[in-house]
Amino acid sequence: MLTAAKKRPEDQTTDEWLAEYGGTSHASADGMRPPKHPPGANSSANETTHLFRFIGHRTTRTGSVVLEFETLDGQLQAVKFFNVSIKSRRGNTYPAGIHGQFDPPERGKFRRFWMEAVGQPPGRWCRVHKSLRSKLGKLVFTGEIKHCIDRKGIGYNKITNLTCVQEGELAQLSHKLGTI
Repeated sequence: MLTAAKKRPEDQTTDEWLAEYGGTSHASADGMRPPKHPPGANSSANETTHLFRFIGHRTTRTGSVVLEFETLDGQLQAVKFFNVSIKSRRGNTYPAGIHGQFDPPERGKFRRFWMEAVGQPPGRWCRVHKSLRSKLGKLVFTGEIKHCIDRKGIGYNKITNLTCVQEGELAQLSHKLGTI
């Protein structure tokens, strides 16, 4: 028998779930926990804030899309990982690699990131890889760089707290970077 807590995600619409995950709604009196803070909400000592622009993407065989960004001055490159499906709805697997095709899950973080940055969904989510450069390439993002090491011992820069910056905010933010 399903309790109310276990059955609630099944009864929610995608918009309700995204609103709750984003932190705009809080737990009700039925004993549900409030939504977790987004990853990286508490910045650590090894993270620094930068302005970024989108330069490309690639998919992995393990089911991730890697969005690649560089700072506006072009000195640092960093990546952001999102879990996606690389299987088509007809059963075949999309080839992994540079500019690879993917299908973001309906309640995934990639769709939330896309809607916050672009503001409208693409015509079809399984074709979003074709419009990444045209839509995200025009935008400026802010985020914190965290230095990480992969399984092979190779270092890379990972972005946390990636958010899209509006044009009016850009002038205000640029002089505040590095003053923390």
